[in-house]
Amino acid sequence: ADQIQKQIAALSAWPKAYTFYNNKRLIIIRAEAIHELPPRNAAPKPGNILSADTSEGLVVTCGRGVLRIDAIQAEGKKPLETNEFLKGFSISPGASFE
Repeated sequence: ADQIQKQIAALSAWPKAYTFYNNKRLIIIRAEAIHELPPRNAAPKPGNILSADTSEGLVVTCGRGVLRIDAIQAEGKKPLETNEFLKGFSISPGASFE
């Protein structure tokens, strides 16, 4: 998670860090590695979405650790804080980023 957080910061100007969800490109603007272990029932596969709501935010498993995405942008849209983004874009906990 720490390495991914650094990569997102390094790529923030160009070419951008991104992932895909349901074949839609999502640009990760800002994220933070959090040093909490995922719940025992969470799949250990990197990219698994642990949380996707406006109170807990968007939390994703990594190869090592957990990443909280703080700001994100759907392709062709403006960047938003994750809590605002999740009000208009449905992401399901338990699903995975591609």
